[in-house]
Amino acid sequence: MSDIFDEFIQLDRTFHDLGLSEEEGKDAELFRLMRRDKLTQWSDLLEESRVVLLSEAGSGKTEEIRHVCRDLRLRGKYAFFLRIEHLAQDFDASFEEGTPEEFDDWV
Repeated sequence: MSDIFDEFIQLDRTFHDLGLSEEEGKDAELFRLMRRDKLTQWSDLLEESRVVLLSEAGSGKTEEIRHVCRDLRLRGKYAFFLRIEHLAQDFDASFEEGTPEEFDDWV
């Protein structure tokens, strides 16, 4: 019997920019309001070289990122999932998706 908790539910989550300062935050909010027709989605984030996702604990970030990583890997793309808290101890052992060898090939 399949464990119901192992199944991923696609949320079609959308994202928005946070400014580094209060003024930048206001500018980002105004820009977001002006382009109501264009919500930032995973496909947009994947076009960026670096992305930081901030959200409340328990909101599903880890599982969603892991799912996106697995999906990219199934499509033959380089993708890696590492927990930041494990990086300082042992980089090679930090890979939960992907391998250090694949990472070296990608770099």
